[in-house]
Amino acid sequence: MSILIDTGVLYAYFNPFDAYHDTVKNLFDTYVFNDENVLFLFVNPTIVNLVQEDVLLVLDGDKDSVLRQIGLTNHLGAADAVNVSMASLYGRTYFT
Repeated sequence: MSILIDTGVLYAYFNPFDAYHDTVKNLFDTYVFNDENVLFLFVNPTIVNLVQEDVLLVLDGDKDSVLRQIGLTNHLGAADAVNVSMASLYGRTYFT
């Protein structure tokens, strides 16, 4: 399974004071780290400063995905437009 995760999910997981920390930690502990199946976690290149190379893989877009991002930005906002276009490009589940 492959999942594209958003910045907020990472912040919630690593910040014990975040309102969603317990929920996200439980989700990861149960379905990500405790699963025998291989699971790949991906992030988009706009949050590369949070990436640990052994945990998260960075997906790069192409011309079509950038054009899709531009088209979606007014409707979704810039960050979600990037994630939706990247998830679409790579056929990944988008977890926000």
